[in-house]
Amino acid sequence: MAIYPPTPQLSTNDKRLLVLMARLLLERLDTLPSQSNLSGDQIALSDIEAEELLQLLEQLVSSGEFKRACHFVEELTAPQQNFRPLREIYLSARKQLGRSRAVASFHWSDFLTRLGIRAPDAWYVRSTPMSLDHFHGMERKLLLSAQLNPRVVNFVLKVVAAQDAGLEAIRAGNRALVRGAVRNAIELPLSKLRKMHGKVMDQDMSATSIAHAMTVICNSSVLFTTRDWSVTGALSTMAGALAASVVPDK
Repeated sequence: MAIYPPTPQLSTNDKRLLVLMARLLLERLDTLPSQSNLSGDQIALSDIEAEELLQLLEQLVSSGEFKRACHFVEELTAPQQNFRPLREIYLSARKQLGRSRAVASFHWSDFLTRLGIRAPDAWYVRSTPMSLDHFHGMERKLLLSAQLNPRVVNFVLKVVAAQDAGLEAIRAGNRALVRGAVRNAIELPLSKLRKMHGKVMDQDMSATSIAHAMTVICNSSVLFTTRDWSVTGALSTMAGALAASVVPDK
């Protein structure tokens, strides 16, 4: 199946967030002393840029759209039978983006089937679960559409792919995200930014923790769009939350 461009495009704030986060990540990935004038526990942002990043992250996590996305993704993994509240969130969010609620039952069942959360519940749903290889290709397409450095893209994809077993466990109904898991993927870098002092931040921030946050930020724009981009957004957000909960910050 072809991998088509993500829609809608990332917002101006999302793009700026990712640019600043990518700069942090590149600094963490640089190991050659000649490539950096900063010591190992410093971050390559000016005080103005660090303050801008803090404000953008604060704005993101306090927004109603972000809270809705966190709740939606976490509850998708919960061991429950009643999907009606999530169905309404999904269809209402799509409608806000200009998508029709016509044949709503089909769109919702098609999404769940492609996500791999449950088997088709109607004869007219012909979808199959998205393979993780296809998901990785979709995620790469999304990260490249944000015009991120290829090193950043490759590292974030590596962090995402490391959660494949966890994603399969979620799909099989054997694992669930705890409430707050998605927000926590952003809270770690955010909490360190809040502790900023002086012109240069002295709070160490790991490459993995930055990657966790970037997956959540990057996928927020596609979560309630077309079927396959919604699936990619959900899987990637789950992967970011899983990674943030199991990978040591070092």
